[in-house]
Amino acid sequence: MNKTIFTILLIFHALAIYAENENKKPFNKATEKVFVQTDRDIYLINENIWFTASCFIGDHIHNNISNILYIEIYNNTKEFRVKKKFRIKNGKATGMIKIPKEFDSENYALRAYTQFSKNFSHETYFTKVISIINPTSNITISPYKPEVKKDFRNSLPFHISSKKEKDYINLEIDKNNLTENHTNFFTLETLSNDLNLISTNHLSLVTDKKQLRLPYSKLCEGINYFVLKSEDNKIAGIHAFYKKSSRIKLRVQTNKKNYENRDRVELIISDQSIFKDSLKDVSVSVVKKGTQHSIKNVINYIKNDPTLLGSFLLSTNNTAKLSDEQLNSLMKQYNSILSKKYSNYVFGKNIQEIWWVPEIRDVSISGIAYTKSTNTPVSNLPVFISSFNNNPQLHVYKTTQNGDFIFSLNNLIDSQNLFICANSNLGNDIVLRINNDFVRKYPNQLLAGIQLDSTCQELIEEMYINNQANTIFKSGTNTLNNINKQLPFIFNNPDKTYETKDFVFTSSLEVFFREIVSCVNVRNRKGHISLGIIDRDEKMVYFNPLILVDNIPVFDVNEAMSIPPSVIESIGIYRQSVVLNNMVLNGVIMLNTTTDDFGGIKLPENAVFLDYQTISDHYEFVSPEYKSEIKKQNRKADFRTLLYWNPDIKFSKNKNISFYTSDHCSEYEIIVRGYTKDAKECYGNTVITVGK
Repeated sequence: MNKTIFTILLIFHALAIYAENENKKPFNKATEKVFVQTDRDIYLINENIWFTASCFIGDHIHNNISNILYIEIYNNTKEFRVKKKFRIKNGKATGMIKIPKEFDSENYALRAYTQFSKNFSHETYFTKVISIINPTSNITISPYKPEVKKDFRNSLPFHISSKKEKDYINLEIDKNNLTENHTNFFTLETLSNDLNLISTNHLSLVTDKKQLRLPYSKLCEGINYFVLKSEDNKIAGIHAFYKKSSRIKLRVQTNKKNYENRDRVELIISDQSIFKDSLKDVSVSVVKKGTQHSIKNVINYIKNDPTLLGSFLLSTNNTAKLSDEQLNSLMKQYNSILSKKYSNYVFGKNIQEIWWVPEIRDVSISGIAYTKSTNTPVSNLPVFISSFNNNPQLHVYKTTQNGDFIFSLNNLIDSQNLFICANSNLGNDIVLRINNDFVRKYPNQLLAGIQLDSTCQELIEEMYINNQANTIFKSGTNTLNNINKQLPFIFNNPDKTYETKDFVFTSSLEVFFREIVSCVNVRNRKGHISLGIIDRDEKMVYFNPLILVDNIPVFDVNEAMSIPPSVIESIGIYRQSVVLNNMVLNGVIMLNTTTDDFGGIKLPENAVFLDYQTISDHYEFVSPEYKSEIKKQNRKADFRTLLYWNPDIKFSKNKNISFYTSDHCSEYEIIVRGYTKDAKECYGNTVITVGK
């Protein structure tokens, strides 16, 4: 069995066990969550978005099943989008995204997910709002509008009183507001945020309304779901209740509060309770004060698009800033979503309906093969994929019973040219449909406009001036750090190579093979050419070898032989059978041309060319250092909005961090965020002032 397929089957088996373990998950699925932290929320065009992403399964941080993270940035019109893929290592992905200069001044959604996440509703993906300013376009400063209070009680099947009574919460179920007609007997399941079963209550709704008192202490921190099921196990209603989460407050200190330009800052992160719980990872951002969205603006964005609330509530630091009234108001709006599309929004699809497999190795590409005439899938069909530019690769996969195929593309960087085709005697009746790698569905709600008040005008002007100065003086703070290694191409060392420059050109390639390439047998029967590779050592002839023209497979021998010998640079021969994935090839003939159109051959109609996004370049933040007086007196300007960024600080005791201020005089906020091994969030911040 193919090793990749076997590994995927093991993963699915593990997921099924995870979902059914001790009957704690009433829904047969395991979800993979992503939480992204960015260095700030407000940017200019041409600036960099630095991020760190953590992957969760249940309440276990960094227990990921996927190795690739997808990040998109889109606006209301979806006109300008950024699509990137980053490698996940040990449940964590870090990197940088350059903001295109074409972006207009507006709010954008930054969305993150894995391929496995695509089995579930796109509205459950992690999404946050970032504001991007283009100084050359119109900037609309929208004043903050007061919250619009709306009572959803009359339209929802559930209502929870906002007050606790002796460590109980009051839950009211209104039978008149259930989505469908049901019998009088129901089951109420209480689930945690990761869908673990907390408790079960059996109810008889003889009257229109039912009052319940549930112990507050048994609820988990974060979102809890009350799921009402009918006798036939259908969901009649869902209500979400948020129990405020405890967070660990980090003590963030600096050696002083006021600094000069290009001064050294010593940062100390310490808290004895943290070291006992053991931090999983910590990120540090030192950014100009005011470049984070205020809590009132975030609330306004959520009220315009309630689907943002799920991602917002993943951070206990966010909820810690909310008043009880604000939290209750947001939860009412969240429940209004659940009342409309609860089954997909919260629980997605069942594990048996999995379509998107986890990317357990590297970037993958998948599709289906079917016939054009009957529109039916084709099974056991060899499908080839070739990356024919830098880091060449060739893979083959036989389609499944449903016509599906999937490839893993290893150690490729940025955008790659790919060629996909099928080897079939059905000819032009075969069609290959490639699945979209990025999700093409977006929430119906529109993003709210940029919510900045007039006091932010000075902030934007300063950021713009700083950005211009850094551009002029090329004050970069990033370095390319690609660790991908080129894989050795399987056909790099042929048994026999013929350099055409060493021979006299013949009238045709067929004649060249007959007269010069002695290890290849050429037959021409009524104009149909066939080739066979002669292995004199084994006294074997391998008929129908694979022909590669500039690393793309060609199955029509006559078409390959139509290439003019004058454009052939070399011919490589593998005289023995070659195992490629789970297929045995009867030798290989490689034709390398000097052209950029594969020698001008006609390609089959089922062939597909793709410009495919693979792993994005990996950059690391490099902060300028001014250790000597000579560097301090250097006249090269340094006006950074972001003074320091470190996405992954690991320590088991007090950790001292140092960085240097820039030439810009301003207040800077130091933000420290992280998690413990049991996924408890840690947070700390402080403010420093930089002046002359």
